[in-house]
Amino acid sequence: MKLTKGDLDVGYMPFGQNLSNLLQLCLLYKLGGVYMDTDVMMLKSFSKLNKSIGTQTSDLGSKNWSRLNNAVMVFDKIYLLVYKFIEEFALNFNGVGACVCRLRLISSVIRRMSNQGT
Repeated sequence: MKLTKGDLDVGYMPFGQNLSNLLQLCLLYKLGGVYMDTDVMMLKSFSKLNKSIGTQTSDLGSKNWSRLNNAVMVFDKIYLLVYKFIEEFALNFNGVGACVCRLRLISSVIRRMSNQGT
């Protein structure tokens, strides 16, 4: 039940994996385009997607997300939201393996920006 609600603590993440997550955000910011994890299976064309991000958990009834995931991201280059992801990473990563990028960072940045009306 915790997993479907997005309340599960993801625990430790190796430094290299955090660095990889940061690199994918930097490349997406600088170049734009599609980022997709290697374990994602594409069933339809992404050609009509723009400014999109994958959902980690959502309510099937309301279709509202509770947690997002950076396994699939489609953004224009130099896009403000991607910059905010990088900024959040820089402000919160403590270097000891805390998982700051994948499950919490993306969702918290979008929630904060939504609350600010940006």
